[in-house]
Amino acid sequence: MDLLVGIDLGTSSVKVVATDPPGRPVARAARPYPVRTPAPGFAEQDPDAWWQATRMALAEVLDTRPVRDGTVRAVGLAGQMHGLVAVDGAGEPVRPAIIWPDTRSREACAAIARRAGAERVRQLTGAPVSTGFLAPSLLWLREREPAAFDRVRSVLLPKDYLRLRLTGDRATDPSDASGTLLYDLRTGEWSGEILAALGLDPAVLPPVRASAAVAGAVSPAAAKLTGLPPGVPVVTGAGDQMAGALTLGVTVPGRAAAVIGTGGQLITTVAEPMVDPTGRVQTFAHALPARWLLLGAVLAAGQSLEWLARVTGAAGTVADLVAEAAQVPAGADGLLFLPYLNGVRTPHVDPSARGCFVGLRLSHTRAHLVRAVLEGVAFAMRECLDAVQELAGPVSVVCSGGGARLAAWCQIQADVYGQPVRVTHGQDHSARGAALLAGEGVGLGPGLAASAPVESTLAPTPATRERYQQLYARYRGLYPALRETFAALD
Repeated sequence: MDLLVGIDLGTSSVKVVATDPPGRPVARAARPYPVRTPAPGFAEQDPDAWWQATRMALAEVLDTRPVRDGTVRAVGLAGQMHGLVAVDGAGEPVRPAIIWPDTRSREACAAIARRAGAERVRQLTGAPVSTGFLAPSLLWLREREPAAFDRVRSVLLPKDYLRLRLTGDRATDPSDASGTLLYDLRTGEWSGEILAALGLDPAVLPPVRASAAVAGAVSPAAAKLTGLPPGVPVVTGAGDQMAGALTLGVTVPGRAAAVIGTGGQLITTVAEPMVDPTGRVQTFAHALPARWLLLGAVLAAGQSLEWLARVTGAAGTVADLVAEAAQVPAGADGLLFLPYLNGVRTPHVDPSARGCFVGLRLSHTRAHLVRAVLEGVAFAMRECLDAVQELAGPVSVVCSGGGARLAAWCQIQADVYGQPVRVTHGQDHSARGAALLAGEGVGLGPGLAASAPVESTLAPTPATRERYQQLYARYRGLYPALRETFAALD
């Protein structure tokens, strides 16, 4: 049997799946790795830890009987976006990768705004100048670690570092390139204007190839380390949200996905590279040709729930916590949560923003805190949905990611969004999207218009919907009321 392998380099773990040509998974494995926070606002990862985790997950998948009995025809890549992997001439990282939740580059963002013009950058790239993107992280490296910067010969996105290890070749795709603040959405090329304004050498950037293009082949050295056959084509792939959009059926206008994992994303497809004049929504190239993706981002979605479990010393699973919260009435007895633990990108661009509970009383329990977190993340996702619909028009929503496996959270989303949501309980959507792209690249598979199986549809509960409408208005007033306090605390 012909097989395709998809690799998704996530923020907390790498997921590897093997699928048959129609895209049905036959084997999967995952391996975790940590996020390092050596200073407040820093978020780093070791690229070698990515590689070792990928090797182990690949070995597990390749050792399953269905894969041993089949033939791997191609490999596709997906992964967390925006991060900076700076490598020397030998392809070795000069320092740990700076990844998307990182907020250290505020001064670099100000420098980009001065030199290139914040509005001009947004019009060219589709995204506001924000911390965590590759360009400001690279400027931070040039300013703060000049010795390391002088050793840099190439800069890569996280998934593209895996390709370098697998094939020895540098490349990226339009979707990941469009998350750097250095890529022109309309020309489909690196922006010479922005690079010149920032004094950056275009030679350090990888070639941009189509998401379904073959961008290399598994080298003999990588074959020995991973178990993949040497010479297997490696397709360029896509950013995790774009690869996941393929699997979720977010391939035509009018469909959207609410993806809750470490972060939260509200994504929809558009046929033109429209740019949000308010800067609330980011525009990226899709993995599909001549398609673009609108994205609203919540920087700490599932991460907010994991944080709460950790700091309260909860002994059970996240599902146990959510079950506790389900016993608390909507509105958590007057408790609101602002999920800005990593700052905010939609609908405000403010790395100084803080997370907070508002309305605490002695009567509140851990279950109330959990309920407030679930609702606060849903309110933040609603802000993303509102902003996206103002640009793209009405959309139907499918819930996915780890949050979709928690029925109570999906019902909260339906009630907060005020519309039915479809729920897909499948997993590894981005890895499966990478496998779809691999199949497209070598002429196997069903094409790139797959849609996710929907296990259930949840309608909003009228009374709860009305309650959340009132609370949503209160929630939206929190950031304006606290903005100056956040700046002072920072």
